[in-house]
Amino acid sequence: MPTQSGVRLDRIPTWTKNDLVHVVVEAQRGSRLKMKYEPELEAIVWGHPLPVGLEYPYDWGFVSSTLADDGDPLDALVLSEVPSHPGVVIPGRPFAVLEME
Repeated sequence: MPTQSGVRLDRIPTWTKNDLVHVVVEAQRGSRLKMKYEPELEAIVWGHPLPVGLEYPYDWGFVSSTLADDGDPLDALVLSEVPSHPGVVIPGRPFAVLEME
């Protein structure tokens, strides 16, 4: 089922025409709630509260149309001076990669 715009958030092209990546925000800066995009529902859904005293320091989400070894899209942290909102697509320039095991 397509979204209102006809495009699913997890199927937006990875790259923009300007060599930026499309990052879909799941949890906004300052949020104390872990949220996650659920492809079956085509919606950002409630995950779980973060431990007391912790919050997201920046917008957090995923790079659309990517797939990591765990089966989820690649995670992305968006460095910005202001928070956005869950579901917002932000064009960003990748500048670092952190590989974790």
